[in-house]
This record gives sequence, C-alpha cells and structure tokens, in this order.
Amino acid sequence: MKFNKRKVTSILIATSITITGFCLNSMNSYADEITTSTYENNTDNSKTNRCPCPGRRGSNFLRESMDELQEHGELTDEDIKNIDEYMDKERAKKNAEIKEEIYKYECEKIDAMVSQKVITKAKGDKLKSAVKENLDEFEAEMNSRGKENRKNNKSK
Repeated sequence: MKFNKRKVTSILIATSITITGFCLNSMNSYADEITTSTYENNTDNSKTNRCPCPGRRGSNFLRESMDELQEHGELTDEDIKNIDEYMDKERAKKNAEIKEEIYKYECEKIDAMVSQKVITKAKGDKLKSAVKENLDEFEAEMNSRGKENRKNNKSK
C-alpha cells in the first residue's frame, strides 16, 4: 500500500483536530461540573456559593478585602465611607463614558439609515431622542444598582 504525503498529512491533521476537540470538550465538562456542584452544594448564600471562575466581577474582591480589613480594625467606618463615595464617583464617570459611546454608535447607525433613505431625517431625530432617554434611564438604573449592591454586601 502506497501512501502519498497529502493523504498522510490530511490523516494526521484530522486526527489532531479530533483529539483536540475531545480534550476541550472534557475540560469544559469538568469546569461545568465544578461550577454546578459548587452551586448545588452551597445553598446558604455564603461566600463559597460564588462561582470560583476567573470571570467573577472584580468589585467583589475589593468589597471582600475591605470587609476583612474592617473586621481586623485596619479600616475604619470613615475609610469605608470614603472608599464607597470614591467608587460611586468612578462608577458614575465610567457609566457616563459607556453611555456616550453607545449613543455615538447608535447615532451612526441612525444617520446611515437616514442617508440610505430607510427613514426620514425627522424620524431619525426622534429615534436619537428616544435612544438618549433610554440610555439616561439605563445609566440611572446602573448607578442605583451599584449603591444597592453595596448596601446588601454591608448587611451580610
């Protein structure tokens, strides 16, 4: 039986792709199993109930660290208040930046629709106004959620 280089190469590539697929699938299954078992086994809302994955929000690490330092007497109530106020300002600034970027992006799409005569300029202006209002409501909701999360964390 005579093998040519193309056949051997294609067989090797197909085999390596199949093996890689099996490995990735088993790693994903294992990660899902760990996460699922963590959630199923911990129903008391303790800190161990949180996902051990690296995708966890970083603000929780800061809050947990602040709580630990406060428990050890290294941060005072005044320090915590100052940090919270600073974080409120930073969050509001970041939310405003995100809101502005989204608004610019949406306006570009609306302007393209107007230029391609999908909608009239008047309807485009009304649509921009509605987008602006919705973004304002979204920003206010996001800012209030941050404050609520902090209050909930303090009460735990």
